[in-house]
Amino acid sequence: MQTAVNAVRAVALATAILALAGCAGGSPGAPPTTAPPSSAPPSTAPPTVVSAEPSSRYGLDCADLVDEALALATVTVPVAAVDPLVTAAGVGTAIPRRTSIISQGGTVCEWSNGVPVNDQYGSDPAYVGVVLSVLPRPASGWSAKATQYGMPSNVSSCAADLCVMSTVVGDAWVTLEASGGSAAVIDPVAADALLADLVATVTAAGAPTPLATPARTQPPLPSDCELVLPVASVRTITGDTGAVLSHGGGGWSDWAEARLNAANEGCRWAVGDENSATVGWIRDGRWAYDRAQAAGTFSPTTITGLGAGDEATIRCDAAFGTTCSVDIAFGPDWVNIAGNDEATAIELAEAVVARLTP
Repeated sequence: MQTAVNAVRAVALATAILALAGCAGGSPGAPPTTAPPSSAPPSTAPPTVVSAEPSSRYGLDCADLVDEALALATVTVPVAAVDPLVTAAGVGTAIPRRTSIISQGGTVCEWSNGVPVNDQYGSDPAYVGVVLSVLPRPASGWSAKATQYGMPSNVSSCAADLCVMSTVVGDAWVTLEASGGSAAVIDPVAADALLADLVATVTAAGAPTPLATPARTQPPLPSDCELVLPVASVRTITGDTGAVLSHGGGGWSDWAEARLNAANEGCRWAVGDENSATVGWIRDGRWAYDRAQAAGTFSPTTITGLGAGDEATIRCDAAFGTTCSVDIAFGPDWVNIAGNDEATAIELAEAVVARLTP
């Protein structure tokens, strides 16, 4: 099973202030004087884009998911509640993997020592933390991929530096991952107690509510990668004439299941094992883009063709080479476009915006 280690609510509100014209009165008995009608210019503020974070289908948030003292006792150094999306967005340039769990009405909670980490790019021995996740089963049941890998299932593997647990609770796929790195030791007894508390909470919550479908004012993002960005455009922009659409490797996890069910799998073009370009997204996920900004790794950038109310930022992480990603709050969605350098990422992003703009 893949390790699932794979965060910030802010909606920009723009208001127009209209000038009010007053009236001047004359002397008694004199004809009243009337100010000319005001002619306020139309507002040029961008439209407000609302993207509400999905509610937990179990009605559970991190404040009532478990007894926090149990999470703090799982590792031997002080940890505190943090936003898991912010933790993951602090490393690399990809969308945090666990975002789709939340978009599917699940819950993801983390307590850590504040060191950013993103398992998509490997582990960090300086990171100490505990992550809990609850993924509701989709109405159609667990995917064929999950069934193929025998998931969800009961798993428990604990060592001094890493503890991974997974179990099924009614209609929920529940996971616990504790990382001690080189700075802490994991207490397996405390981890067992934490998982037991989590299971009890989810059990008491009962059956999940149906997954809500957000209202949209623009077409949904396509799932066909050729509609997102034709392979011919990828080859032209990147210079990789041998680039072809590629797919991920083996293994499965709760975040992979959530990403599949949310149709957030994205697109990847590669030459052999080397990426040429990637486009990822979270449908109706602008709320996640807003949360992730607190990581401090996003810098404003300009992308030609963006609509009013949309915004673009760019991330480059020298620790992982020259790859950069352009992150776009595209209407209610979060779209992430990666290229092998900053200029390529921007050109790819502009091509994607041109394709996706209605």
